[in-house]
Amino acid sequence: MISMKIKFKKERLLKRRGISTLCVLSICLFAVACQKAGETESPSRNQYKRIEKATDTDYPQLSFNEMANSSDLVVAADFLGFTKPFKVSPYGGGDISIYRDAVFKVKKVYKGEMKEGRTVTVRIPGGDVVDDGRQTIYAEPTEADWMYNDENEKVLFLARPRADRYKTREDYYKFVTGPNGMYDLRDNTLFGLFHEDVTFDAKALDSIDPTVDPAAEEKSEMDERLREKSMTREEYDAYFEQMDQYGVKEP
Repeated sequence: MISMKIKFKKERLLKRRGISTLCVLSICLFAVACQKAGETESPSRNQYKRIEKATDTDYPQLSFNEMANSSDLVVAADFLGFTKPFKVSPYGGGDISIYRDAVFKVKKVYKGEMKEGRTVTVRIPGGDVVDDGRQTIYAEPTEADWMYNDENEKVLFLARPRADRYKTREDYYKFVTGPNGMYDLRDNTLFGLFHEDVTFDAKALDSIDPTVDPAAEEKSEMDERLREKSMTREEYDAYFEQMDQYGVKEP
């Protein structure tokens, strides 16, 4: 397997309509993904009691337009619940990672192919493996669990997984810039769940350009980097080969 050593110039990339952040985030997710796991079950609500501090410092804070342009799907939705955590074995082998799927019911679509009333699945890191001889998997409650369950309508900025050895073939999305990709919608204002001082006027949702395709813009950015020789052909080919590489979600 080809080892990638792409050094993204984040400041320059973030200026280009927010699309190039997908290149940054796709690579960063390998290091950022928390180790957690489990079997899936029907989502359930209000099952967490202990609250702990969640971190979002590994993700850049984007402008509204950067988030919208980097998203394949932007929706207003109600949180339904989490699945049980589960293990994912990465493509090519290596340490497992553990995730949960958060399930939302879509109320309004601002960008992307989705019908109102349908459910959308968002994959997030979550859970731990207990060394009890059976490799039991459990979800560790965090402050984020309480935020999901606070009854407020959410606005989600979502992207399809791209160059990620831990992506699987199920139908799901990931938050753009991790936990910073979900907002509370209250009083016609979007409030950042982890940065309540970060707010946007909800009217901005109607200004989103639904024709901006993050995948096409990402490829254009990578093509430019290849022309500028800031990445090698080997690195370029390896990056796009990862688009067709999938890990395995374990039962």
